[in-house]
Amino acid sequence: MKRVHLLTCFIFALTIGQVNAQITNSEINFEAQSVRYWSNADGDDIFSGQDEEVMRVEMYSSSSGWVYGEVCESWSCDAPCYNNDSDNLFGATSYAGFGTYLNFYMLAYESDNSDVCNWYDNDDFAWQDYAALDQSGVITDQSYPGEWGYNWGSGNSTWIFSNSPNFDLEIKTIWRYYAGDNINSTLNFPTLSNNTSAYHANSNYPQPANSLGGFSVGYTNTEEDDSPDVFYSFYLASAANVVVSTDNGDTNFDTFLRLYNSGNQQIAYNDDGGTGSTSVIEMVLCAGTYKIMVEGYDEYVGRFGLEVTTSPVGTLSTSAVSESPTECVNNNGSASISVTGGIPPYTYNWSSGSTSSSASGLGEGTYTVSVTDACGNLLTEQVVISNTDTDGPVMFCNDLTFDLNQGESIEIFATDIDDGSYDDCGIDYFDLSQSFFDASNVGVNTVTLSATDILGYTSSCTANVTVNVNTAVQEIENLRAWAVYPNPTNGQFTVKLETDDLQKEDYISIVDLYGREISRQQAQNGVQVIDISHLTSGVYLVQFRKENAVKSERIVLQR
Repeated sequence: MKRVHLLTCFIFALTIGQVNAQITNSEINFEAQSVRYWSNADGDDIFSGQDEEVMRVEMYSSSSGWVYGEVCESWSCDAPCYNNDSDNLFGATSYAGFGTYLNFYMLAYESDNSDVCNWYDNDDFAWQDYAALDQSGVITDQSYPGEWGYNWGSGNSTWIFSNSPNFDLEIKTIWRYYAGDNINSTLNFPTLSNNTSAYHANSNYPQPANSLGGFSVGYTNTEEDDSPDVFYSFYLASAANVVVSTDNGDTNFDTFLRLYNSGNQQIAYNDDGGTGSTSVIEMVLCAGTYKIMVEGYDEYVGRFGLEVTTSPVGTLSTSAVSESPTECVNNNGSASISVTGGIPPYTYNWSSGSTSSSASGLGEGTYTVSVTDACGNLLTEQVVISNTDTDGPVMFCNDLTFDLNQGESIEIFATDIDDGSYDDCGIDYFDLSQSFFDASNVGVNTVTLSATDILGYTSSCTANVTVNVNTAVQEIENLRAWAVYPNPTNGQFTVKLETDDLQKEDYISIVDLYGREISRQQAQNGVQVIDISHLTSGVYLVQFRKENAVKSERIVLQR
């Protein structure tokens, strides 16, 4: 009686193993290939060399289902037989995760008819061996991406069923990460914050010549040097010092690194930056997405370890702010700011309009400066520009005494009271607490003289203004005309006088506000010119005196 048995399948998992896969999209493409068949089945008692050994194998992926149809191998030999057929591929699949497992179903028998790939119960003879696979065979433990992997058998042998007395099979696989073959389909590191590091081991091997080719299990050259390229990307959560390196024990060929921004523009590259022929790029980067291309110098290919390490940059901050005061209203104050941290170059914006680290031509007041680094971080500071003059004017006052007749009044001015007041930046204006005096103000009057400088600071002093009213002096009788003009005058003025009985003792005098007679001359009827240009500017009294009577008129001398 013929016996039929479908030998049990073996299962293995696609796991990361020793490869540190710190990427978020670790799906792979892979192929499985039969390398050798072995059979010791001989049940037909026919002459030596007439055994028709048949092995039918099917492959199932837990992620993709039946990824390849049945493969049938048949050969005639004298058992035990070996068939070395490295071109017999079981299948290829894409998007298989590292958790994917494969099942290989094998039906093996010794055929006795010409339709060898179909088993016939009456003609073919099969052995029933329950072989088990020691599941230590893991794809990624056996080889890097782009390398054929061996030793999938039990007990580290190359045979699947090392304890099978009749049939056995040797398989090798090849694989590659699905992503990473171009700049728009990258292998993605997790988001990197400061003081973090991400590492990934890979290779840039090209597509093997004897691959099925249904899915790429090797990388291709897309740009720059002639070697195949592998692309990565990472998102930097904040500005950092970033080191991109292949300088490690996993790298076994002459690498070339290129760094791109999110717009796929190259911003840095390095050929030999580490030990040997490895590559290192180190630079300060703003927060954002960046891409890396790992390739070989010229046409070199091999294994590599790619590491991205971050360390913090200093926070954008002020290291020094200085200012120089302005003098009076000259607007010659200045200020400057020094910053540390952040990402140079810095952009400056002063409220005064300056766009450098310093500002000049500043008047008294508060100014704002904004500093923006290359990553858009903003720092704002305020600077107060003071003035060298913070005091009011230095004040000096004169006391005044003058005589009034009944019915007369007089106006005084700041210049009459001021006795040389001054200010470093200049006095803008004076104020008097009282300017007009008449007989009602007889006696000592306290008058305050205030001065305000051009910066708005005010000081004051006081003067005693004494008013004497002459009650004994009579008005001149029969005074038909009395006029003093022009008033104010710049030096010369005219007195028009018409009176009866003018005597040679009658005179016209010039008296200051202190009551001091400065000059006199004989009075004349008609018009006469008086010159006081030799006197200082101010207020004077022009008096016509006739015996005990007097007529006064105030005259202002100004130039």
